[in-house]
Amino acid sequence: MNRLKIHSPPRDLSRIWILLFSFASMVFLYLRTFLLPATPFITLGDEAHYFIHALRMLHGQLPYRDFFTFIFPGTDLLYVGIFQLLGVHQWLVQGLLLVLGLLLSWIVLWISSSVLRGPSAILAALLFLVFDFNSALDATHHWWSTLFVMAAVGLLLGGMSQIRILAVGALCGVATLFAQTHGGLSFLALALYLGWTNREDKQSSNLFCELLLLCMPFATTVILVIGYYVRLVGFRTMTYWTIYFPVAFFSRC
Repeated sequence: MNRLKIHSPPRDLSRIWILLFSFASMVFLYLRTFLLPATPFITLGDEAHYFIHALRMLHGQLPYRDFFTFIFPGTDLLYVGIFQLLGVHQWLVQGLLLVLGLLLSWIVLWISSSVLRGPSAILAALLFLVFDFNSALDATHHWWSTLFVMAAVGLLLGGMSQIRILAVGALCGVATLFAQTHGGLSFLALALYLGWTNREDKQSSNLFCELLLLCMPFATTVILVIGYYVRLVGFRTMTYWTIYFPVAFFSRC
């Protein structure tokens, strides 16, 4: 496990810069999602679909059986959990968007600090926040899955260990629950990365152990959640809407 040493992020990014960045990001996102002092902007993006999905699930309906969707249910379940905890309010959708933007920008800052030093590391996060996330202000499965994939990548940048590989597998599993394409392909890419870093290791048992550590939490996370819906709506229904439908019909759009 110690064959590969990746330098940890530099420590010269002071707390004051991180606090300033966090404050500026929060103000920017708040002004993009709320009208001062506290009126949420109307929800116009695709996040409205998941808002409605969560409401229908709160009333006992099931995805894939009672309403149309072709994405794994991670985003719907997230909204359901938040609505059950805080109630159904319009501001929650915009509030989630604000939290999502902050989490993504912090992760970009975390990753960029691995290759850039000092305040320069903040530039990548600011560019992402203003020019990327700001152009797609939708708290949908795309951003949520990207959040967990980026967290997995950031973990591996800090070094290679059994705990980190287990965590990466779990994060890819959660990302798959939000978007089966993002999470699944990211899991495959990270598995190939482990194979690449083992290419000069004559002991193939290292690669087998690492792949096993990566696969176990990934498979457990996905099977537990998706297996629950397979039991409720049936294997054929689940695979038709989440696998066959996108493959068969998206190419015609």
